[in-house]
Amino acid sequence: MTDEALADQVAGVRAFNRFYTNVIGLVHGMYLDMPYSLTEARLLFELSRQDVTAVTDLRRVLDIDAGYLSRVLARFEADGLIGRQRSGADARRRDITLTGAGHAAAAELDTRAVTQIAELLAGVDRRRLLHAMREITDLLGRPRARAVVLRPLATGDLGWVLQRHGVVYAQEYGWDSDFETLVAGIVAGYLRTKAPGRQAGWIAEVDGVPAGSVLCVPEDATTARLRLLLVERWARGLGIGARCVDEVLRFARQAGYQRIILSTYDVLVSAGRIYGAAGFTLVRQERESAFGHDLNAQVFARDLTLGAARVCAFALRCWAAGTAGRHAARLSRTPPHRESCIVRPVLQHCRKSGQLCQQSVSKTSTCGERERWLCPLEACRFLLSGLTGCSQETTRSSRSRTTTSGGTSSACSRSRGWRAMRRCCCSWTPATPRRRWRRASPGA
Repeated sequence: MTDEALADQVAGVRAFNRFYTNVIGLVHGMYLDMPYSLTEARLLFELSRQDVTAVTDLRRVLDIDAGYLSRVLARFEADGLIGRQRSGADARRRDITLTGAGHAAAAELDTRAVTQIAELLAGVDRRRLLHAMREITDLLGRPRARAVVLRPLATGDLGWVLQRHGVVYAQEYGWDSDFETLVAGIVAGYLRTKAPGRQAGWIAEVDGVPAGSVLCVPEDATTARLRLLLVERWARGLGIGARCVDEVLRFARQAGYQRIILSTYDVLVSAGRIYGAAGFTLVRQERESAFGHDLNAQVFARDLTLGAARVCAFALRCWAAGTAGRHAARLSRTPPHRESCIVRPVLQHCRKSGQLCQQSVSKTSTCGERERWLCPLEACRFLLSGLTGCSQETTRSSRSRTTTSGGTSSACSRSRGWRAMRRCCCSWTPATPRRRWRRASPGA
C-alpha cells in the first residue's frame, strides 16, 4: 500500500469520526444537555448496572486513567450521587454504590439517550446502518463468540448467491464475467429443476448476516453434485465451509444417492482442504483456459457408502479396546482412516452380504432365500450388538481359562475374541453361511 493511499484512508476515518461525534452531540461539551461529560455519563451507566461496583472493575472496563477516575468519583461523591466504602472482601479496595440521586441521574441519561437514538433511526435504512455498525465492532473490537446458523434457501437468496460469487471471485482471483455467467446458469438450472427431496440449498449466516452458500443437485439417478460453495472472507475461520459440506453429505445420503462429485480448481486451496477432510478424493484434473486465466480444473468424488464403513471401523476399534458395550448405542462420525487388516475382512463380508447398502431393500440370495439388505444405521447396530456379545464371550472365556503369563493370556484373549467375532459376523444373516466368510477373508 502506498503512502498516498494510506493517507487517504486515514483521512476518511477521521472525517467519519468528526461526522459521528457531531451527530450524537459530543462537540457540545455536555452530553445530552445534562451537566455531565461523555466519560461521566458512561461511569454513571456502568454504576447503575449493578448494586456494588469495585473501583478496579471500573478501571478495567473503561480503561481509564486512575487519577482522572479518582477525581470524577470525588465529584460524584460531593454531589451526592455515590457512596464509597471499604470492600468486605479486601480492606485495601473501595466499593461504590449509587445513591437515590445517582440512580435518578442515570435513569434520566438513559431516557434521553434512547430518545436521541430513536430519532436518529427514523427515516433511515436501519438494516444497513446496524449491519455497518456490527462490521465496525467486529473489525475493531475484541474477538467474540459468533452465532453461525445454516438454514435452507429462502426467496431472494439465489440472487445473493449469484451476486456474491461474481464479486468475491473477481476481487480475490481476478476472474472475469464468464464465471458469473457460469454461476447464473447453475442458479437457473436449480430453479428450473423441480425435484423435491433430490436437490437442496443452504445459506450460512453469522449473527443473522449471510456469509456463505452451498447447493446439492442431482447429477444422475445415483450421483449428486456439490455446487456453489462460498464463504465470505470476513467469515472464514469459523468452520462454515466444513459445515456446509457436511450438510450436503447428510442430505445426499438421505436422498438415496450412492456417490457425490464436485468440480473445482487448484487455486481454491482452502476449498480443496475442506473437500479432502470430508473424504473426497481427486479423480481427474486437466489444464483449461477459463475465466480469463489458465487454470487446473479438478474433479473430486466420494462414495457415500464409505460413511457406513467408517462407522463399522469405529465399532471394531471399540471392541478391540473392550468398550463395545459402552458404545453400543453410540453412532459416531469418525475421520477417514484406513481400515486395518482386521477390519477389512469384516467390512468385505458386510459389503458382500449386502449389509452396507445405502437403502433397506430385499433381494434373493444365490441360495434362493430372501435376505434383507441393511442401511448403514442398521448395519452399525447389528455390528455393535454383535461385538458386544463378542466382548462378553471373550470376558467369560478369559475368566474361566487363565495362564501364568500376562502376555500369553492377552494373546489367548485376543484369539478367542477374534474367533467369537467371526462367529457373530457369520450369524448376522441366515443366508450367509460361514464358508462365505472363509472365502472372503484371504482376498481382503
